[in-house]
Amino acid sequence: MIPEATIENAITKLSESREDVETRFLENHRIFFDYLHNEILSALEDDLQAQLIFYITIIHESCFLANGSLPPFSLEDYAENEDNNWRTTEKNSNWEETVNFFFRDYPEEDLLAFVEDMLSEIDGSEKNTASTEVIFIVAKSYIDTVCSL
Repeated sequence: MIPEATIENAITKLSESREDVETRFLENHRIFFDYLHNEILSALEDDLQAQLIFYITIIHESCFLANGSLPPFSLEDYAENEDNNWRTTEKNSNWEETVNFFFRDYPEEDLLAFVEDMLSEIDGSEKNTASTEVIFIVAKSYIDTVCSL
């Protein structure tokens, strides 16, 4: 489990040496970055695009700091995790129930809580609610993929 202190350290590193952190992410997971740009980001408004990239970068850096390195990224594993997470949302009656289910016994609770906390600050309009659900699922699927490597 990646502790909150490591996540905070990743945020600090990003603010102090953004270029180094972003370069490391691109070197390790360029295929995922390209996937985000081609498949996900176009469906989000500019500010939400930036937030998703920020969350993914922090998740990546947190995993890197906790493990010292990251093996190659598998887009196939990510897609399987994302499909499983979307299927879970369909099984629950509402979003709150889905989120509670995701947190139950989740090994990377602090990373997921980081995403949820950041998303809670987004305006709750209907359009943004759908976007925050997409961002949450993408981020959780990324956590599932990089933390299981």
